[in-house]
Amino acid sequence: MQPAWLRPLVLLVAAASFLSCKPNKFTYEISSEVIPPILILPTADGGSTVVEAYQDEKGVRTDFVADEVVISPENQAELDQFLSDYGGTIIDDNSVPEPPALLKAQVRVPKDGFQATSYTVRVTKFPDLANFEADASRRGMKGKYLFSSEDGVKLMALTSRARARGLRVHPNFVCLGNDMLHATEEQPSTGGGYDNAMAYFAFHGKDEMGSSRSSIYKAWQFMEAADYTFPQGHGLAILDGGFWLNATGGPMQSPSGIGTDLPPYIVQYDFHEDDYIADGGNPSNCTGGGACPWHGNNTASVAAGFVDNRAAIAGSGGQVSQPYLFKLRLTTDQQDRALRTAMAWGAEVINMSFGGPCNDDCMEYYEEVSDLYSHFQEAFDARIIIVAAAGNDAVDVDAYNYIPCRIGGVICVGALESYKYNAISYSNYGVSVDIWADTNIPAMPNGASPNALPTAGGTSASSPLVAGVVMMMKTIDPTLNSNQILAILQNTAYKIGPQLSPDPKVQPTGYMDAYRAVLATANNRIFEDAFEPNNTEGQAKPLSPGYYKELTLNPGQWDYYAFTLNEYAALGFDLEYMKPMGSITFNLLADAPGVVLSGVAASAHGKGYQYNATLAPPGNYKLLLSAYSPQYYYMNFTKSETGLSPDEFEANNTFPAATSLLQTPGSWDLTLHQKNTGDVDYFLVEIPVFSAISGRAISILDADAPLRVDVLDPNTQAVINAYTGTEVKMAFGGDEAGKRYVVKVYNAYTRYVLEIRTKAPDHQWVYLLPHELFWWDDPLAPIMRNILRDVEEWVAFTAPVRGADQVTLLARGLGIYLYDADIAPLQTGAPLYGGENLGAIDDLKVGERLDTSMLIPGQTYLLQIYRTPEAQDTEVPDVTPVGANIPYTLQSAFAQ
Repeated sequence: MQPAWLRPLVLLVAAASFLSCKPNKFTYEISSEVIPPILILPTADGGSTVVEAYQDEKGVRTDFVADEVVISPENQAELDQFLSDYGGTIIDDNSVPEPPALLKAQVRVPKDGFQATSYTVRVTKFPDLANFEADASRRGMKGKYLFSSEDGVKLMALTSRARARGLRVHPNFVCLGNDMLHATEEQPSTGGGYDNAMAYFAFHGKDEMGSSRSSIYKAWQFMEAADYTFPQGHGLAILDGGFWLNATGGPMQSPSGIGTDLPPYIVQYDFHEDDYIADGGNPSNCTGGGACPWHGNNTASVAAGFVDNRAAIAGSGGQVSQPYLFKLRLTTDQQDRALRTAMAWGAEVINMSFGGPCNDDCMEYYEEVSDLYSHFQEAFDARIIIVAAAGNDAVDVDAYNYIPCRIGGVICVGALESYKYNAISYSNYGVSVDIWADTNIPAMPNGASPNALPTAGGTSASSPLVAGVVMMMKTIDPTLNSNQILAILQNTAYKIGPQLSPDPKVQPTGYMDAYRAVLATANNRIFEDAFEPNNTEGQAKPLSPGYYKELTLNPGQWDYYAFTLNEYAALGFDLEYMKPMGSITFNLLADAPGVVLSGVAASAHGKGYQYNATLAPPGNYKLLLSAYSPQYYYMNFTKSETGLSPDEFEANNTFPAATSLLQTPGSWDLTLHQKNTGDVDYFLVEIPVFSAISGRAISILDADAPLRVDVLDPNTQAVINAYTGTEVKMAFGGDEAGKRYVVKVYNAYTRYVLEIRTKAPDHQWVYLLPHELFWWDDPLAPIMRNILRDVEEWVAFTAPVRGADQVTLLARGLGIYLYDADIAPLQTGAPLYGGENLGAIDDLKVGERLDTSMLIPGQTYLLQIYRTPEAQDTEVPDVTPVGANIPYTLQSAFAQ
């Protein structure tokens, strides 16, 4: 699945995700080395449940609840059957709670309504483990996985069995808050010891000790001067846990009088206990399994704390933000419900200071099964900006598929080391980290620090710092979407000259300059993907059907992929890339010369380029992609080796059943579809009686294998002429006008093109045109079907007596031009829009029309049928793409 919203910068999946081209059987074992960082989670009823973990071959560990799954049923009956089969009890769902009165006016109705689309189920029955490996392999698991215990295996065996039966069921995965609670040691301080970097004031922009380059103070000044401030004007949802609130949901006040930066009336919801009061400590743990009871309070302060209110401290977006405090246990089900609610309640920015690694199998569940991905898509479509912490495990977020950072469209934030502008030692990094920002930020008091400003640390502080700046940007221009916000942050980031970070982890995207970000509206070389080097034909990487993400192209480099067809097959390639950055050139190459594909449709679309062929012959192929600017792209490759099917003239495999094509010119894609060469095609043809022509040509073209063609007497069946080859051309002169023949085609398993064309009279055209011209016998006759095999072809016709009329070309990717008999251009084709259906391919009105109302009856005219230029099809030097036969129809509307 690769959803439309997957942004290439984020979607550049870890190399490991797409090195699965070779078969790799799934196996598993229990390992004492695979240990989840937290062993239990609280449940809403006051109890607890066990957390398990499993790890793929690359060492990516993912955590999940041992006895909970999430199901998105098609209907109630499917849900009931699942509950019965697995002893299930529904303990939660993702329905959207009614908004508080404060938000009634800004409620958005989700695409799937307010009702539940998925359910959290506690299961008590598990399938036989004997079927686990088969079920897991059937749904796509590969390689060796390690599990923390047999209970973890049982839960995964259950979801695998359910998936194998077609149910949308996945484990309830667990994330951790991304926090660092211990103090840091910096320069020696007076009186001994070391300064604590967490105490530094992080919002000032002067480049001196005791400040950072974040420039948030200047952004506040700009917002005030430009009259963009709007206290509590825009919803900023904090999906987290641990808010210092009283029993009625109001903010707690510091006994020392420091105060709070929360408004007196707070939008809030507790998804763990399912009520409208989000008070109390964090039901989840943080990085490494450590306690972080007031994690959400710190996050809310950094993102949305009031500015200039003579209390506590301030948040980056405090001039404009209304905080929504959403308390949750960081499991997939509650994340999904909170996300839906944030959207429905009108949040414009959502901060997620949590995350966790997701191994290859976990990614399959997220992308193919979980409702969560579709709700991220809905948020992106609604221009809601989601900001997430990169995490504090010092790992590559792409290699570990860190969720939610690795979800396309999420703005992923890494943490800087204070005043040095390197990645802080614990911060995660990688291609999907979109921007870097300060950490160690003073926050309003909480339950653990009621009389002093605590310090928010880790990427959990960097993320809300950016989220508050994003809220300022959305206040200035509410129409900005996630990609546009990210482009502004990166285009205005510190990444040149003396402000360049010395750290290669930070350099590609830079670190945030809030002031320039709020002023700006407004990229170069990209990393190499996991398939490199594949810049030459000899380096072509094997390509199997599948969806490939995190692929890249750099200027001057090509991407070669190789695949083999063992049978006739349908092919499809769908490229998704950043079109504003330029086009990707697409070329399909065949190792054997002269290969032609049938039913080719190639077109640019809103997100990239699509290429389909209904039939390609067996053999070895290479795909060549290139670009003239840096590109990220995804590629979905499909093939279906179905073999040859009977053609439109079957059954014509006996002499008496010969297809009658007496005076019918045209071209047809046909097959000898039996592998044992038992299929035979017979055709009855006639040489027309027209004084204006010089005869008829009957050809067998583009055969994939040599076949035999016999020309038979229609009465005695005697063989008049016999031919063998992949191309057979038979010419009949005007002196044979009126004669009939039977053409027999046989002795091969192959496609071929049957072409019957009326030869034009001798004329200067023969010497002036680059391609042989044929005659349109009678424009008043039924439509004429042809197949364009070259770059262009030419058709001559005599204009009959008529009124106001037109000639129509029905085809994909072709154009038409009208000339007079002296090859002087008269008219180019106009796009075919509206009107009655004119019999186009697939019943679509696709093609061009000519206005022929001014033609002189009896005069001869020429039509040029040509392939329209496509930027996508620009030829690469020294490369010969696979040819494509393009069927088309010529149809006239001459009045008789």
